[in-house]
Amino acid sequence: MGRTMQRLVLTTGIILFSIWGTIAQDSAYTFDHSVGQKDQLRKILIKADELCQQKQFIKAYCEYTKAGALASASGKLDFASEIYYRAIKLRDSYDLEISPAYKDRNLAYLNLCEHARQKRSDQCVFYHQMGIHQCIADEDTLSLLKLYKSLSLYYMDIHEDHEALEINHLSLPISLAYGDTVEYAINLLDYSDLLNKQKDYRAADSVAKVGYNIIQEYELHHDLKQHIKWSFWFLELRGSIYLSEDSLSESEKFFQRCLDSIVDFRKRGGIDHEDLEYVTKIRFGILYYELGNYNAADEMFLSAEKILENPKNFSFNKAFLYEHMLQTYKKAGVYQKAFEASEKYRALMDEMNKQAQERHEVFSKDIATLHFENTEKELEIVRQERDQERQEAQVAYLIIAIFAVGIIALSLLLFSQRQNRSNKQLLKMNKTIADQKDQITASIEYAKKIQKAILPSNELMKICLPFSYVFYEPRDIVSGDFYWVASLGEKVLIACADSTGHGVPGAIVSMIGNNGLNTCINEYGLTKPAQILDALTKYVEETFDKSADAVRDGMDIALCLIDFEQRQLEYSGANIPLYTVSGTELAVYKPDKQPVGRYEYRQPFTNHIVSLRGVDNIYMCSDGIQDQFGGASGKKFKIRRLKRLLVELSQQDITNQKKMLEETFHDWKTGQDQVDDVCFIGINTANS
Repeated sequence: MGRTMQRLVLTTGIILFSIWGTIAQDSAYTFDHSVGQKDQLRKILIKADELCQQKQFIKAYCEYTKAGALASASGKLDFASEIYYRAIKLRDSYDLEISPAYKDRNLAYLNLCEHARQKRSDQCVFYHQMGIHQCIADEDTLSLLKLYKSLSLYYMDIHEDHEALEINHLSLPISLAYGDTVEYAINLLDYSDLLNKQKDYRAADSVAKVGYNIIQEYELHHDLKQHIKWSFWFLELRGSIYLSEDSLSESEKFFQRCLDSIVDFRKRGGIDHEDLEYVTKIRFGILYYELGNYNAADEMFLSAEKILENPKNFSFNKAFLYEHMLQTYKKAGVYQKAFEASEKYRALMDEMNKQAQERHEVFSKDIATLHFENTEKELEIVRQERDQERQEAQVAYLIIAIFAVGIIALSLLLFSQRQNRSNKQLLKMNKTIADQKDQITASIEYAKKIQKAILPSNELMKICLPFSYVFYEPRDIVSGDFYWVASLGEKVLIACADSTGHGVPGAIVSMIGNNGLNTCINEYGLTKPAQILDALTKYVEETFDKSADAVRDGMDIALCLIDFEQRQLEYSGANIPLYTVSGTELAVYKPDKQPVGRYEYRQPFTNHIVSLRGVDNIYMCSDGIQDQFGGASGKKFKIRRLKRLLVELSQQDITNQKKMLEETFHDWKTGQDQVDDVCFIGINTANS
């Protein structure tokens, strides 16, 4: 179907859709809320139709979004989904560019995906892929994070935990770069929970510790009442992790901390979190049965059940309690109590099924009035196709009955058809994989844009260091290497850093390093390179926690404070040296042999004072160049060749230096894959 025909069909559908709005008051379709709300929806749909006829498609899109939100708020999710889908098709067919000033520009995608997730629709993943693609194109980071969250929850709902883990992994660097501390911590909570389900207990606990530290730091500066639940859920998750791996004493400590946090919050005058107490007592019940303390377990289960007696707690997950009571009693051999829990669980399931059936009947009545003329035609076509298929099947059976001798040939034909179907399924699977790869690549490309925005701009580099250049070449789309600059009056701080790993994990660590440097300067007021690295080490350790099994990620870094007026610099390094060249003589200032981050033999960093009198150029670089394989023999570039190159570079002006460095590196690695990220900083001090 051509583009013009698609638009004609779409516009016709929109007109029919709006006609429904004009006659809705006479139909069986009614809202549970006020007549005024229904009239308001009808008016919005009529207005959207008029805007379409006037070819004001962007305004029409906004009106459809508004109508969908109103229908959704009225509890008619299926009708709202249909409105949202119309809005999306309108935007797609006319390639509408919606201004970022319209805060709800991607609300149609968000709510359509959420409704599909709640219904576990077969179209759920497709809708999410559409929305993610649009949000990346719009650079709508907040909506993109919400869609990743929704898609991850959908995969968790259908027990596809591996896919949920991948989606959650994609969203981590984006949520970190977005700057919403709580949202990033929540992502870590989900990530840890998924790792726990995959039985990767150590990784799950490490991630949970990082998230807990982040939320604790956040709570120091914000209203505790808003974030008590997140601290609780991190403690509850860590207790559950230890329970899963049979570390029962550790598990008990964390569950006790959960209860203590609730009691402490009540003493502070906070609202009563009976939902958190409910979950904790169930966890204690399971724990005590594992410990063989059946009486204590019974007390906890009964105490949790008593919380359900409060009418305001009707929405609590009763199935969570009865299911665990049933499993635990059966495991302990207390069959009478297991039977009682089973009866409660069955009664609850019957009630839930009854409610679901009632909702289905209401929906069936509603949907009868929502079919458009084109939908009815499609159904008629489907019926005709089915009739034709039945007729063809009857003919086929007749032929088989008459020509029994041809049964072998027919078997071969069926085998061939089955093979064709398998091939089609394989092609479909390949396309799905390709689409998912494109989606992942697009997400990481977007993360690259965010990382680039965090790095110092060319303009800032030229202001702070006019005679300088940076050769920055990630191995993957995003990088673990980064550079950083800050102006301190007449002095300039410049850093070259190499984070643990590369790609997405390295990029996450690099963002933590970047944030840490800014914190050391802007909040701590530090200027000495060695003091900054000591403080940065503490910042990274606190982010990743200090326990014996804490995350060991960190970074190597060279940091210089340059005073051009006094012709002097101060340098401190973590595994990255400083090079200076005077004429043809190269000097190397050695770093401390320790990283920024967790290290067993930690010592304070050394502060070097270097005179710049007579120095032509200074250089700092990660190990990406010296570790690169290439050349005629396919060997490493190595440090010796790098030092010769630095002297050769120093003989050139600053513009030619960068060109010469790039050509040397690319010529060397010809025919070889890049093995690591590259970050190289050159500064001409003779002209500065």
